[in-house]
Amino acid sequence: MFPRKMQWMNIEPDALIAQAPDCLAADMDEELVIMIAGRGKYLALDPVGREIWSRIAEPCSFPALCDRLQEVYAGDRAVIEADVAALIGQLQEAGAVEIRR
Repeated sequence: MFPRKMQWMNIEPDALIAQAPDCLAADMDEELVIMIAGRGKYLALDPVGREIWSRIAEPCSFPALCDRLQEVYAGDRAVIEADVAALIGQLQEAGAVEIRR
């Protein structure tokens, strides 16, 4: 089902994805604005990004995250995985997400 290592993110399937502890988030209209306090950066997430953010409030694996999202959104699994991986990669680069091995 999942390759041993997901090459597009260099993340092990059993690694845990979680919100970084120094992030503050607030709803602003239809967006979720995240401040990464340690880096002085702000990010804005659309409603789908907000859903992903809320689901990593408690650490979870990438496959479990995609399973939960697939229950909510009707979509091809490969597309969901690619979209989630892209967002998690952006959030990790910004310092908003931690990947714990």
